[in-house]
Amino acid sequence: MKIVCFILLVSFSVQGFGRSLRIDKKKCTVSFLAQGRPSAIKIEGEGAHCEGEFFVDADQESLGRITIDLSDFTTGMGLRDRHMHEKYLETKKEAFKKATLTFSDIKKFRQEMEDGTFKGTLNAQLSLHGVTREVPVNLDFAAQESKSKGHFKFQLKISDYGIEIPSFMEITMADVVDVSGEVEAAIH
Repeated sequence: MKIVCFILLVSFSVQGFGRSLRIDKKKCTVSFLAQGRPSAIKIEGEGAHCEGEFFVDADQESLGRITIDLSDFTTGMGLRDRHMHEKYLETKKEAFKKATLTFSDIKKFRQEMEDGTFKGTLNAQLSLHGVTREVPVNLDFAAQESKSKGHFKFQLKISDYGIEIPSFMEITMADVVDVSGEVEAAIH
């Protein structure tokens, strides 16, 4: 079975503008939910961690990047995990081991965090399995002193990334996977 998931996002507090926000791998967890056909089958993946950095430079250009090691994902079933990593995600290939979510313009996010919270959608470029595509990411974040916490959610169509639809013993996974995560970022 193959499952693809990633990533997410961090937030900025007002005090953090002009500085960077760093996501520690221990403070970012990513999970996914995939439906099987028949639809009674639900496959949950967890255990992936991400790391990254967001910044606004002196010219007010903004960029954010989050990288996830896909080999961290587990589903609670060894054979399914092996199929996910070896046959579908192909995480032994260095080029496919990680997924990267890049936010090239986070000004909207930065501006709306002035009251200490952001709840909305930002577009990001998801690079996965050698393919890069835009995905809308739903975010809900709040600034708390010298850090920012929140969660994100988006959907991913695995066939868009050249990944074969997983199938095993007459159960086929749906093409769309729900991805979510919890993030805490420190202001530096």
